[in-house]
Amino acid sequence: AVVSTQSTGYICQPGGATDVIDCLIISHFHLDHCGSLPYFTEKFGYNGPLIMTAPTRAIAPILLEDYRKITVDRYGETDFFTTQQIKQCIKKVRTIRVHETIQVDKDISVKCYYAGHVLGAGMF
Repeated sequence: AVVSTQSTGYICQPGGATDVIDCLIISHFHLDHCGSLPYFTEKFGYNGPLIMTAPTRAIAPILLEDYRKITVDRYGETDFFTTQQIKQCIKKVRTIRVHETIQVDKDISVKCYYAGHVLGAGMF
């Protein structure tokens, strides 16, 4: 899931995503669900709430780093997120437990339910 500013430009300009997106919820660590997250937070500038379960938070950076290595080292992609950007992105995560409810703001709350798909997967 390589994302460029050209493909996200229809949402908003870099740095403006926080103004139009209330919260990012990552259901599990598969790359089709979290593969563009470092790009979105570190390159595109989203700085709002970012929620996932603790197992997803633990496993996602491993897959993201592997994805980065293959994309950059093997395929030579030059405009891709870095190892440091993965670390910075993951630092921004707020974890949620199964059956826990998080109040995102005065109008939005998020509750996590067991999904059973993979370790740490949640339905929200």
